[in-house]
Amino acid sequence: MGEMADYEADRFSDWQARDGGPVTVEGWIKHTTDKAILVEVDGEETWPPKSQIPDQDWDHLFDEKVTVEVPFWLAKQKGWADDEE
Repeated sequence: MGEMADYEADRFSDWQARDGGPVTVEGWIKHTTDKAILVEVDGEETWPPKSQIPDQDWDHLFDEKVTVEVPFWLAKQKGWADDEE
């Protein structure tokens, strides 16, 4: 892996350790920017920041159903997880 990929993997591992692991959600990619993706989950649209999800080329997945792993704290904030997770 390259230096940037190593950094991304380390960052991803850091929040997994802090939060006890990622939460997986399924949704539809509606739009992307440099900093976030617009994803529709259970009929609601939200903008998870790219800095908080594993690096992936989201741009080519427009209007595709995807699985996104997000940190527990973000899933809880978005209503995708509760305290029992």
